Amino acid sequence: MQTSKPVRSALLLALCVVLAGAAVPPANASYLPNPNIGSAPDPTPEELIYPKESRLMGEQGEVGLTVLLFENGTVSRAMVEKTSGSPRLDDAAVSYVKAHWSYAPPEGEKMPTQTRVTVKFQLQ
Repeated sequence: MQTSKPVRSALLLALCVVLAGAAVPPANASYLPNPNIGSAPDPTPEELIYPKESRLMGEQGEVGLTVLLFENGTVSRAMVEKTSGSPRLDDAAVSYVKAHWSYAPPEGEKMPTQTRVTVKFQLQ
């Protein structure tokens, strides 16, 4: 019995993903504050997760975010202003900023309602 071309293609893709899982390239994801903006420390690997599928596919890039802030400096909303070209990386950047990022204005300055940050994903 012969399988159809779409079924063969799907099986081949599944096999490639399984085999590639053993050879996931090392990756680095980092937070790049704009000058005088933000107070989040560099993320730990547990906080900013480089999506495994993105590593397998060789996806990398920078995600530019506009971040809306509550009065205490925590994030109320994060929106992608400059995409990395990968929805997975964009979503990972938004998730990181919403869960772990906060803003502390320089002493004596008022809390802004929004700011911008960049999150960089780079394969090593």
